[in-house]
Amino acid sequence: KQLYITEVLNILPQDVPLGVWLTNLSISKRGEGQIELMLDGMVFLGDGDNEFKAVNKFVENLKQNPNFMKYFKQININSLDRKQLENNQQTGTNFMISCKNYFDKE
Repeated sequence: KQLYITEVLNILPQDVPLGVWLTNLSISKRGEGQIELMLDGMVFLGDGDNEFKAVNKFVENLKQNPNFMKYFKQININSLDRKQLENNQQTGTNFMISCKNYFDKE
C-alpha cells in the first residue's frame, strides 16, 4: 500500500476549516510500512473555545474523508496550546496532529 503524497497534499486544503493555518508538515517512516504524518498549525479566531473546536473540526473532516482514511488509520491531536504571539497582542492556538497508517499498541 504505497503512500502517494500528492493525493494527501491535495486533500489537506479541502479539509482545513476557516481560521486554521498549517505551519509545518513532516512525514516519517517508523518501521516496515509504518508511516506517520505530523501536521502543525495555528488557529486565529479570537476565542479559545472556538479555536479548539476548529482543530477538532479539522480532525473530524480528515476522518470523514475516505481518500485520506485510505492512507491513515489513526488520527489524533497531540497538543493544543493557546499562546500570545511575540510581535503583537494577538492570541492564537498552536496544534499538532498525528496521522498514522498503523495503530499504536497499548
